[in-house]
Amino acid sequence: MIRNNSHIFHLIALDSPEMWRLMATSFKSFSTYIDKNPHLLHKAKLKFSKFKKGYGKRIEHRLPNGVLYGTVEEYDENTKELAFEHHYVDGKRHGSCKSWCPSNSQFPRSLWYDHPHAYGKPHGEWKEWFAPLHGGHLAKLITYEAGIIHGPYKEWFSNTLLKSEGQYSFSLKDGDWIECHIDSEGAYIEAKGKYDHGKKLGIWRWYKDGVKFERKRYTPKL
Repeated sequence: MIRNNSHIFHLIALDSPEMWRLMATSFKSFSTYIDKNPHLLHKAKLKFSKFKKGYGKRIEHRLPNGVLYGTVEEYDENTKELAFEHHYVDGKRHGSCKSWCPSNSQFPRSLWYDHPHAYGKPHGEWKEWFAPLHGGHLAKLITYEAGIIHGPYKEWFSNTLLKSEGQYSFSLKDGDWIECHIDSEGAYIEAKGKYDHGKKLGIWRWYKDGVKFERKRYTPKL
């Protein structure tokens, strides 16, 4: 199916509902097909170059017209470890996009972020981690659909306790949300309530040191 429909990505507006549906149903298969397409791969030329201070060798593939295609890798100047790996199709990020914190005498190499894309736009679960110095735990989870924040959202403090949790609907907060704060004794719920397309709705509660101290009702404006 993808072999017959991959060209559709060039014909449908990126912001259209048709593109969202196509990406949602074909993202994984399309990425696999493109990465293994021999007609394009044999034309992509391997290129080595210096990138910027703090990084060593950059390895990339470009089509004859100069457009990035395939995997781009960058290596840490000191440790020689892979520090950055993104995948491209027609010059646009597509598929896995990852970066790592290099190892040192105290900490091993660890993942810094994982930002999947679909034809140039964020798509899927974006994950970010704290640096090893701050625990190396998962820091943020954001769900994208064709470049739009849409779906579950979570954020944590560096000690792994929850900082906030909720849902987005087309870039607007929607549904139940919890916001927390932290002190020397732990994390506490700071605010709790519901959003309706970016606006507070219904009863919201605020807490101080885990004890409710304020309550307010929000009604939709007609």
